[in-house]
Amino acid sequence: MINRKKIFSFFTIFVIILISSCSNNNKNTNEKVTSISIPTPENDLGTVTGIVKGSGIYKNLEVNLYLSKNITYGNPELPPTISFSHQSNPRGVLDQNSGTFYFPNIEPGDNYVITIFNPPGDISYVKNMETNTLLQIQVKAGEITDLGTIHIP
Repeated sequence: MINRKKIFSFFTIFVIILISSCSNNNKNTNEKVTSISIPTPENDLGTVTGIVKGSGIYKNLEVNLYLSKNITYGNPELPPTISFSHQSNPRGVLDQNSGTFYFPNIEPGDNYVITIFNPPGDISYVKNMETNTLLQIQVKAGEITDLGTIHIP
């Protein structure tokens, strides 16, 4: 018969291993950045940067920024349709203190929009403040696209 100390020791080790294996080491987690340097894009790719200012539920900037594509861009007869995936969309690097963000190594295109993901599941998009439509972003090869200051409600 196994004594209680051995069972307890085995159970304790099992729980420690289980807890340590559940820690999230995924690179898609929001890292709190304290200072930020915008990288220079490669010749065939671009970088998108700006400053985000939040209010309401976004006041503390505890959000994740993703660069998504508007797959109906260029067809005014269709409403905007955003292609978004946590796994495949470029995720922004965000300085939680200053609001400065960037998306490095982005393929050139003119149909990008910024998706704001506020866990556990609130999704919204950056809009043009003047027209209240999606802010369409054009990325050019070898260039940094500076969006200036973006306000999210």
